[in-house]
Amino acid sequence: YQNTKQENSSSLSLFYHFVHLDESVEIIGGHEVTPHSRPYMALIQHVRNKKSICGGTLIKLNWVLTAAHCIQSRNLFHVILGAHSISEKEKEKQIFKVKNIFPHPCFDNDTHENDIMLLQLDHPARPSKSVKDLKLPKSWHDVSNETKCRVAGWGITKNHNRKPSDKLQEVNVTIIDRKTCNSENFYNFNPVITMNMLCAGDKNGGRDAC
Repeated sequence: YQNTKQENSSSLSLFYHFVHLDESVEIIGGHEVTPHSRPYMALIQHVRNKKSICGGTLIKLNWVLTAAHCIQSRNLFHVILGAHSISEKEKEKQIFKVKNIFPHPCFDNDTHENDIMLLQLDHPARPSKSVKDLKLPKSWHDVSNETKCRVAGWGITKNHNRKPSDKLQEVNVTIIDRKTCNSENFYNFNPVITMNMLCAGDKNGGRDAC
Protein backbone atom coordinates (compact mmCIF):
# COMPACT_ATOMS: atom_id res chain seq x y z
CA TYR A 1 0.00 0.00 0.00
CA GLN A 2 0.96 3.64 -0.23
CA ASN A 3 0.00 6.44 2.14
CA THR A 4 -1.43 9.44 0.32
CA LYS A 5 -3.21 12.66 1.35
CA GLN A 6 -6.62 14.02 0.39
CA GLU A 7 -8.51 17.08 1.55
CA ASN A 8 -9.82 16.62 5.11
CA SER A 9 -9.33 12.83 5.06
CA SER A 10 -6.62 10.23 5.26
CA SER A 11 -6.25 7.87 2.34
CA LEU A 12 -4.56 4.60 1.63
CA SER A 13 -3.91 2.96 -1.71
CA LEU A 14 -4.13 -0.81 -1.77
CA PHE A 15 -2.74 -2.40 -4.88
CA TYR A 16 -4.60 -5.64 -4.94
CA HIS A 17 -3.13 -9.08 -5.63
CA PHE A 18 -5.72 -11.21 -7.32
CA VAL A 19 -6.72 -14.80 -6.92
CA HIS A 20 -7.08 -17.12 -9.91
CA LEU A 21 -9.59 -15.83 -12.46
CA ASP A 22 -11.61 -19.05 -12.16
CA GLU A 23 -12.60 -17.73 -8.75
CA SER A 24 -14.35 -14.45 -7.82
CA VAL A 25 -11.84 -11.81 -8.89
CA GLU A 26 -13.70 -8.54 -8.71
CA ILE A 27 -13.39 -4.77 -8.93
CA ILE A 28 -17.05 -3.88 -8.39
CA GLY A 29 -18.42 -0.35 -8.74
CA GLY A 30 -15.15 1.12 -9.95
CA HIS A 31 -13.91 2.63 -13.19
CA GLU A 32 -11.14 2.26 -15.75
CA VAL A 33 -8.01 4.16 -14.77
CA THR A 34 -6.25 6.62 -17.05
CA PRO A 35 -3.94 4.42 -19.17
CA HIS A 36 -0.53 3.85 -17.52
CA SER A 37 -1.37 6.09 -14.56
CA ARG A 38 -0.54 3.24 -12.15
CA PRO A 39 3.01 2.47 -13.38
CA TYR A 40 3.79 0.13 -10.45
CA MET A 41 1.05 -2.37 -11.38
CA ALA A 42 2.27 -5.78 -12.51
CA LEU A 43 0.24 -8.33 -14.44
CA ILE A 44 1.12 -11.99 -13.84
CA GLN A 45 0.20 -14.35 -16.69
CA HIS A 46 0.44 -18.04 -17.44
CA VAL A 47 3.18 -18.52 -20.04
CA ARG A 48 1.36 -21.09 -22.20
CA ASN A 49 -2.23 -19.89 -22.43
CA LYS A 50 -1.64 -16.18 -21.61
CA LYS A 51 -4.32 -16.40 -18.93
CA SER A 52 -4.04 -13.66 -16.32
CA ILE A 53 -3.54 -15.17 -12.88
CA CYS A 54 -2.73 -12.36 -10.44
CA GLY A 55 -1.75 -8.75 -10.06
CA GLY A 56 1.21 -7.40 -8.17
CA THR A 57 3.20 -4.30 -7.32
CA LEU A 58 6.67 -3.37 -8.54
CA ILE A 59 8.55 -2.39 -5.38
CA LYS A 60 12.08 -2.46 -6.83
CA LEU A 61 13.12 -2.61 -10.47
CA ASN A 62 13.56 -6.38 -10.27
CA TRP A 63 11.15 -7.25 -7.43
CA VAL A 64 7.35 -7.64 -7.51
CA LEU A 65 5.16 -8.04 -4.43
CA THR A 66 2.15 -10.34 -4.85
CA ALA A 67 0.13 -12.97 -2.98
CA ALA A 68 1.64 -16.29 -1.93
CA HIS A 69 -1.27 -18.33 -3.29
CA CYS A 70 -0.68 -17.04 -6.82
CA ILE A 71 2.35 -19.00 -7.97
CA GLN A 72 3.49 -22.54 -7.24
CA SER A 73 6.21 -22.80 -9.89
CA ARG A 74 8.21 -19.87 -11.27
CA ASN A 75 8.60 -21.52 -14.70
CA LEU A 76 4.88 -21.43 -15.50
CA PHE A 77 4.40 -17.67 -15.28
CA HIS A 78 5.77 -14.39 -16.54
CA VAL A 79 5.34 -10.81 -15.35
CA ILE A 80 4.20 -7.90 -17.52
CA LEU A 81 4.91 -4.31 -16.50
CA GLY A 82 3.54 -1.22 -18.24
CA ALA A 83 0.24 -2.90 -19.11
CA HIS A 84 -3.11 -1.16 -19.28
CA SER A 85 -4.90 -3.62 -21.56
CA ILE A 86 -4.37 -7.35 -21.11
CA SER A 87 -4.95 -8.18 -24.77
CA GLU A 88 -3.58 -5.23 -26.73
CA LYS A 89 0.02 -5.02 -27.93
CA GLU A 90 1.09 -1.89 -26.07
CA LYS A 91 4.53 -0.42 -26.70
CA GLU A 92 4.84 0.35 -22.98
CA LYS A 93 4.79 -3.33 -21.97
CA GLN A 94 7.89 -5.05 -20.61
CA ILE A 95 7.82 -8.83 -20.13
CA PHE A 96 9.94 -10.73 -17.60
CA LYS A 97 10.60 -14.28 -16.60
CA VAL A 98 10.48 -15.07 -12.89
CA LYS A 99 13.95 -15.92 -11.57
CA ASN A 100 12.95 -16.84 -8.01
CA ILE A 101 9.86 -16.91 -5.82
CA PHE A 102 9.90 -16.19 -2.08
CA PRO A 103 6.56 -16.96 -0.40
CA HIS A 104 6.19 -16.03 3.26
CA PRO A 105 7.54 -19.02 5.21
CA CYS A 106 4.41 -19.06 7.42
CA PHE A 107 1.86 -18.76 4.62
CA ASP A 108 -1.27 -20.85 5.32
CA ASN A 109 -3.20 -21.73 2.17
CA ASP A 110 -6.34 -22.59 4.16
CA THR A 111 -6.61 -19.45 6.30
CA HIS A 112 -4.67 -17.15 3.91
CA GLU A 113 -2.63 -15.95 6.86
CA ASN A 114 0.67 -14.40 5.67
CA ASP A 115 -0.52 -14.53 2.04
CA ILE A 116 2.39 -12.58 0.63
CA MET A 117 5.22 -13.35 -1.80
CA LEU A 118 8.16 -11.70 -3.52
CA LEU A 119 8.97 -12.41 -7.16
CA GLN A 120 12.52 -11.80 -8.33
CA LEU A 121 12.52 -10.87 -12.02
CA ASP A 122 15.17 -12.24 -14.37
CA HIS A 123 16.42 -8.71 -15.10
CA PRO A 124 15.65 -5.16 -13.88
CA ALA A 125 12.83 -3.18 -15.43
CA ARG A 126 13.56 -0.13 -17.59
CA PRO A 127 12.09 2.87 -15.75
CA SER A 128 9.68 4.98 -17.81
CA LYS A 129 6.47 6.97 -17.40
CA SER A 130 4.61 3.65 -17.62
CA VAL A 131 6.93 1.55 -15.43
CA LYS A 132 7.99 2.78 -11.98
CA ASP A 133 8.52 1.11 -8.64
CA LEU A 134 6.28 2.02 -5.72
CA LYS A 135 8.18 3.24 -2.67
CA LEU A 136 7.18 1.32 0.44
CA PRO A 137 6.69 3.14 3.75
CA LYS A 138 9.71 3.11 6.06
CA SER A 139 7.61 2.41 9.15
CA TRP A 140 4.50 0.34 9.84
CA HIS A 141 1.27 1.34 11.50
CA ASP A 142 -2.16 -0.25 11.51
CA VAL A 143 -4.73 1.20 9.15
CA SER A 144 -7.49 3.05 10.98
CA ASN A 145 -11.17 2.26 10.65
CA GLU A 146 -12.93 4.43 8.02
CA THR A 147 -9.69 5.05 6.11
CA LYS A 148 -10.45 5.60 2.42
CA CYS A 149 -8.61 3.17 0.16
CA ARG A 150 -8.07 2.56 -3.52
CA VAL A 151 -7.95 -0.96 -4.97
CA ALA A 152 -6.64 -1.52 -8.50
CA GLY A 153 -6.46 -4.51 -10.80
CA TRP A 154 -7.85 -6.49 -13.70
CA GLY A 155 -11.00 -8.32 -12.65
CA ILE A 156 -14.76 -8.85 -12.95
CA THR A 157 -16.58 -5.50 -12.80
CA LYS A 158 -20.15 -6.69 -12.18
CA ASN A 159 -21.59 -9.41 -9.97
CA HIS A 160 -22.65 -12.56 -11.83
CA ASN A 161 -20.62 -11.54 -14.88
CA ARG A 162 -17.72 -13.95 -15.30
CA LYS A 163 -15.89 -11.91 -17.96
CA PRO A 164 -13.01 -9.93 -16.39
CA SER A 165 -12.09 -6.45 -17.52
CA ASP A 166 -9.42 -6.23 -20.21
CA LYS A 167 -8.41 -2.78 -18.93
CA LEU A 168 -6.99 -1.82 -15.53
CA GLN A 169 -9.74 -0.84 -13.09
CA GLU A 170 -9.82 0.78 -9.67
CA VAL A 171 -12.42 1.32 -6.96
CA ASN A 172 -12.51 3.32 -3.74
CA VAL A 173 -13.38 1.34 -0.62
CA THR A 174 -13.37 2.02 3.12
CA ILE A 175 -11.58 0.12 5.90
CA ILE A 176 -14.02 -1.72 8.19
CA ASP A 177 -12.75 -2.60 11.66
CA ARG A 178 -11.94 -6.27 12.18
CA LYS A 179 -14.45 -6.81 15.01
CA THR A 180 -17.28 -5.63 12.78
CA CYS A 181 -15.97 -7.63 9.84
CA ASN A 182 -15.88 -10.84 11.91
CA SER A 183 -19.40 -10.28 13.29
CA GLU A 184 -22.51 -12.26 12.33
CA ASN A 185 -23.66 -9.49 10.00
CA PHE A 186 -20.44 -9.73 7.97
CA TYR A 187 -18.11 -12.75 7.65
CA ASN A 188 -19.04 -14.40 10.97
CA PHE A 189 -15.44 -15.69 11.30
CA ASN A 190 -15.63 -17.48 7.94
CA PRO A 191 -12.98 -16.53 7.02
CA VAL A 192 -11.39 -15.10 10.14
CA ILE A 193 -10.05 -11.58 9.57
CA THR A 194 -6.86 -11.50 11.63
CA MET A 195 -4.58 -8.67 12.70
CA ASN A 196 -2.46 -9.40 9.62
CA MET A 197 -5.39 -8.65 7.31
CA LEU A 198 -7.50 -5.67 6.28
CA CYS A 199 -11.24 -5.68 5.69
CA ALA A 200 -12.57 -3.07 3.27
CA GLY A 201 -15.71 -2.38 1.26
CA ASP A 202 -18.68 -0.04 1.21
CA LYS A 203 -21.31 -0.21 3.94
CA ASN A 204 -23.90 1.07 1.44
CA GLY A 205 -23.02 -1.65 -1.03
CA GLY A 206 -22.08 -1.41 -4.69
CA ARG A 207 -18.32 -1.14 -4.24
CA ASP A 208 -16.14 -4.12 -3.53
CA ALA A 209 -13.05 -6.12 -4.40
CA CYS A 210 -12.46 -9.84 -4.05
